[in-house]
Amino acid sequence: MLFRSHKAEVWSTCVAVNGQTLEGHWQTGLASEVIKNGKTGQIGGGTDWFDFMVLQDQSQWPCALPASYLEYNERFGILGKEFNSIPMVYQLFERTSGFICPQFNLTNASLDAVKAIQGNEGTGEISPVGEAWRLARERRPSLELHSPDGNHANGAGGYLTACVFYSVIHRSDPKGLTPLIITSKNKIIVSAEDALFLQEVAWETSEKWRKKTRAWFLNDSGVR
Repeated sequence: MLFRSHKAEVWSTCVAVNGQTLEGHWQTGLASEVIKNGKTGQIGGGTDWFDFMVLQDQSQWPCALPASYLEYNERFGILGKEFNSIPMVYQLFERTSGFICPQFNLTNASLDAVKAIQGNEGTGEISPVGEAWRLARERRPSLELHSPDGNHANGAGGYLTACVFYSVIHRSDPKGLTPLIITSKNKIIVSAEDALFLQEVAWETSEKWRKKTRAWFLNDSGVR
C-alpha cells in the first residue's frame, strides 16, 4: 500500500518461513526457483525478472554464524544477478530481548555481505533498516519501534522499515506518503507527526547508505 501511493505498479512475491535462515532457504530450493522463474505468469507473455531481490537472514545469524550469513547472502546474490535482479541485503535491526546481536555487528555484517555480492562489477545494494532504527531511537527514544517481544517491529517500526525500502528502491523521498500500510495480515497506521519523522529518518539514512540502484529506470507506471 505504501508503494502504491507512489502510483507505481509493484509486483512482488515472498518466500518466508518462521525462523528460517538463508542457508535453510538455499537447501530447500524454493527461493531459488522463485528467483529463476521471475514474474512469469503474473503479467502475461514471457518471463519478466524481478528488479530487486531482498535477502533477509535470521536475525541472530550475523553474530551466531557469521560465516553462514556471508556465504548464503553471496550465493543468493550471485544467483539473483544471473537472472537480472539487483540483490538487496536487508540490514537487520537490533533486538532488545533474548540473544542480542549489537547493531554494530549487524551493520558491519551487511556491509561485508554486499561487498561480497558486488564483486568486481559493483551490482548490489543495502537497505539500511538497522541504521534507520538506530537513528530514530537516538532522536526520539520515546517512540517505540519494537513489538512487546522485543524481537519484531510494531506499527511504527514496520512503517519506518517500509519507508527505508521505498527510499532505496524508488530513489525518492518518502515525505508525503500515506501514513497507512495495508499488508496481507493487518493494517498499520501511524500519526501524521510520527509518519513525517519516520519518513525523514528513512530518507536521510538511505541517502547516506546508498550504493547503487537501478530504480531510476522506473517511470511513474513502474515500467523500466
